[in-house]
Amino acid sequence: MKKIIILLTAILLLSSQAVCLADKTDLIVFAAASMTETLTEIAELYKVAAPDVNLIYTFDSSGTLKTQIQEGADCDVFISAAPKQMNQLDIKV
Repeated sequence: MKKIIILLTAILLLSSQAVCLADKTDLIVFAAASMTETLTEIAELYKVAAPDVNLIYTFDSSGTLKTQIQEGADCDVFISAAPKQMNQLDIKV
């Protein structure tokens, strides 16, 4: 539950900055496939809290998503199933 609260806080911060720049903002979220059900539920709640933000999810394995990010895919938030892939991206940045 603590991780979900941290995730929601991060999304709110990113989207609040983005909303200032446009009427309707897309927030691109890459997430581990294991998070599909949870994030889908969060998206429904988030539509009420931030109607000007459109969450766009891409679900796949954390390794595949990490590779896509390294190859230049647009991604605002990366939610990995394990810290390994996040740490590998952190080292490359």
